[in-house]
Amino acid sequence: MRYFFKPRKGNRYSEGFNGVKTLVVGAYHFCWEAHARNYECKYYDKCVREGRSREFDDLCPIYKDRMDLYDGYYRISNSNIIEIDSYTEGERCPSYGDFTHFMTGIRGRIITQNERLDFWNSVAFYNYIQHFLPEAEDFSYQERKSVLDADFPAFMQVLEELEPDVIYIWTDAVKDAVFSNAHRLGGTRLKLMGNHSVGSMSVWEVAVSYDGRFPILPALQNRKKRVRYVWYRKFLMEQMKLTEAGLIDRIAAVLYNATDIICVMENGLAPRIECRDRNSDRTVGLIYEIRQAVRHYAFNKNRLTYKDIQDMLHTDIPNIEKRISDLNLKHRRRRD
Repeated sequence: MRYFFKPRKGNRYSEGFNGVKTLVVGAYHFCWEAHARNYECKYYDKCVREGRSREFDDLCPIYKDRMDLYDGYYRISNSNIIEIDSYTEGERCPSYGDFTHFMTGIRGRIITQNERLDFWNSVAFYNYIQHFLPEAEDFSYQERKSVLDADFPAFMQVLEELEPDVIYIWTDAVKDAVFSNAHRLGGTRLKLMGNHSVGSMSVWEVAVSYDGRFPILPALQNRKKRVRYVWYRKFLMEQMKLTEAGLIDRIAAVLYNATDIICVMENGLAPRIECRDRNSDRTVGLIYEIRQAVRHYAFNKNRLTYKDIQDMLHTDIPNIEKRISDLNLKHRRRRD
């Protein structure tokens, strides 16, 4: 089944958000019965309760008086476009607002209209389920499996048309539906890069490969969220077998604040560390900083050698001690 709700493709989508083509996948649209009845809607049960929304694209009484305006803009099949346009024009929507804050890293103030436009014109958006639901609700993949599986071909069509490098999937149910059906994508592969708590939503970050190679995704400005720190601690305890709470906190804090390091979760497995640039001066400095955190911890002076740290970060920088010495010398010369 092809999609009914047309994706909203920002006018700078091809340029990408932070240089990466980004698709945002919401869960669903909903239509309250009371709202529809205010417009004397005769189609509510069939359109919403029976999931036959695509049959009523030209009949929705909410848009009846505007359907001939603006080249057919006001159609329920344009709901993705209308919703994002309304948000960028100033309408309040907590989900879109929380996600915009998350992606842009803007904190402690209201996002301006220009900032809303700048972000949403750099990405594409569509809701996964291809018919209206009667209300906002939470559900698992298993609870709506037949519906979510039936709408996977629409997801496939969106991927084929937009070819995103990264997808941000809202809700665990939609993420589970996508990965349960991923075998149907042919040569396209998906890779879970992590999970984020965004307002009341669970948002999954997914890299996309079309040729067997996954793109290097830029670090988001706001990756330093508490949930990520907890994952770093879990990684150090489970994968590195560290037990001293003070030492774990020291190293987790270093990793948590490193812009080139992310903690990756895949299919519910234990977290692993991923270093984006495995041979840069920043990575050398990070290795040194971790080693210093270990050396300065009174109860664990001899644990985690440079080799251990490189294994942890999946790096293999030769002559690491000389690189660190050269880097420190370079920094001293700059200060002088």
